[in-house]
Amino acid sequence: MALTLVSGKMLANASVTAEKLATGAIVAPPGALGSNSVFANTIAERTILANNIGFFAIQANNIANGVISGGSVAANTITALEIKPSTLTSNLFSASSIETAAIANLNITAPKMANTLALMNVTQMNTSVQNVVVFNSTHIALGKVSGTATVNTKQGTYFSANTTGACTWTFAGGPDSSKATAFTLELTSGGGMANAYSQTWPASVKWAGGTAPTLTQGETKVDVLIFITDDGGTTWRGAASIIDSR
Repeated sequence: MALTLVSGKMLANASVTAEKLATGAIVAPPGALGSNSVFANTIAERTILANNIGFFAIQANNIANGVISGGSVAANTITALEIKPSTLTSNLFSASSIETAAIANLNITAPKMANTLALMNVTQMNTSVQNVVVFNSTHIALGKVSGTATVNTKQGTYFSANTTGACTWTFAGGPDSSKATAFTLELTSGGGMANAYSQTWPASVKWAGGTAPTLTQGETKVDVLIFITDDGGTTWRGAASIIDSR
C-alpha cells in the first residue's frame, strides 16, 4: 500500500487535536525548537503556573529592569526567607514606598527594633526620655590645675580637679539656647593648710548673692560645685553643693 504525504493544506482547521493523538505520538527531538521560536502570544493565559517552574529557574540577572511591577506580583508571594541578607538596600526603595500602614500590618514594634538599632550603632535620637531610673555621667578627671583650666561639657557632665595654684576657669561646649544642661565640678585642695589659691570663674557665672563661695583650704579637702545653663552658656548659675566634704 502506497503512503500518501499529508500536508497542512490537506487538514481541516483544528481537525487534529491533542485528544486524537496518543501520548508520546509526537516527540520533539533535542534541538527541534529554534531559539525564540515560542513567543508570549502563542502561550495561553495562565497556562504556565508557579508550581511548573523549577526552584531557581528564574534568576535576578534574567529579569530586565522594570519588567516586574507591583500589580504583577501576588500578595505574600515573596517572604522574608526568600530574601538574602543585605540584598535590599536603601537605594532600592523610592520615597514613601514603605508606608506606616504597612509597618502596622507587619507588626513591627519598638522592642523588636532594639537589637537592630544596637547593631546599627544608633547612639542618638531626637526623642523624649521618661521615667529615668539610672543616672550615669562620664567622669572627666582634669588632674592638677593652676594658671588656666577648661571645662568642656561636650566631653561629659562630671569633672574633677586638684587645685595646686591660682586658676582662671573657662566653660566651653554648652548646648544651643533651646536646651538646658548642667555639670558638676569636684575640687580637691592640694595646696596644704597654709595656702589659699584663688579660683577665678567666667564672667557668665552668677552666684547666689552675687558672690562666689569660699572654697575649703587644706590638703585633700573637697568642695563640690554645680553649674546650670538654659541659654546655651550665655549665663551659668553656680552654686556650692557640698563644702568641706571629708
